[in-house]
Amino acid sequence: MIRYDRAGLLIVDLQVEKALFKIHRHFLAQYSPALEGLFELFDNQVETRGEKDPVIMEGDSYRGWEALLGLFYRA
Repeated sequence: MIRYDRAGLLIVDLQVEKALFKIHRHFLAQYSPALEGLFELFDNQVETRGEKDPVIMEGDSYRGWEALLGLFYRA
């Protein structure tokens, strides 16, 4: 679910519908108090399982997350 990338930044794996997004934690924590609180629970439990245990975003849409992430990660 939460792991480090090669640069030492925390990555969160989110599953939205059937898609898996790999997102830098600081973007999510900065703009979502709810996700920031969730991450605080995991601060001492950083794992390397990644895709095997993503955070499942039930009720969210792929298109919505794609649009949001487009603001964070501009091509």
